[in-house]
Amino acid sequence: MRKTKIFMALLALAFASAIIFKFFYPSDNTRSVRTTKPERGLGYHRPDEAYSPGSGIKNSPHDLSANSTYPGSKRYNPEGETNICIFCHLPRESKKASDIAVVPLWNHASSAVTHFNPYESGPDGPAGSNRRLSAGVSQGPGETSLFCLGCHDGTVAVNRYGSLNGDVLISESHKVGSNGVLSNHHPIGFEYAAVRGKEIDAFATLGTHPIDGLLSKGRMECTTCHDVHNKGNSGEKLLWVSDRNSDLCCSCHLKCSTK
Repeated sequence: MRKTKIFMALLALAFASAIIFKFFYPSDNTRSVRTTKPERGLGYHRPDEAYSPGSGIKNSPHDLSANSTYPGSKRYNPEGETNICIFCHLPRESKKASDIAVVPLWNHASSAVTHFNPYESGPDGPAGSNRRLSAGVSQGPGETSLFCLGCHDGTVAVNRYGSLNGDVLISESHKVGSNGVLSNHHPIGFEYAAVRGKEIDAFATLGTHPIDGLLSKGRMECTTCHDVHNKGNSGEKLLWVSDRNSDLCCSCHLKCSTK
């Protein structure tokens, strides 16, 4: 009898020890602490970006429908809308051409910002006008970029589309152009032709996509680097091409090669 009690006590102690060991020393599959330094930079791919580049809009960061499997997307859709496209587009009764010159059957509310501060290199950059793009080149974000900023600048709710007046603003980590400040972001809205040859590849190709096909009315916009529908891109963060090893930057900027 005594031996049985001792055996049961030892068995219970071993079981408790196993649980404690697993809690403090999880296996490689469950370990939450990084063992390697993560890649950073423009093309840093966060672990929660659980989608395949180029696989289509379903379950991508821009799929906000109730059926989306992209982490965190449902917070922007408390209404439980199952349609994917309706957050931006509507096949009928969309905004009129008099409201927006380029009308991809647009259905989302526009940014509340009336003026955006353009790119500057910052206080540590060259003094004077050299801190900005050449005079006349940059004219602020164009219509296609304003579509993006309608959600991403944080002034209008993501779920404010059609007749719905939602109130869920985009998260801080995904904001771009907050308070109209674009001075710390890559320039947009400028004529690409005006900078060709100035250490910029005149015939740049982003992956398999020639630059001319990615410009909007000849201007560089958000969609020049990003494929918002996750359809023809191969890079993280909806980039046309990955920026690991600065591949995206080097597609246009001639600082990376001798061509």
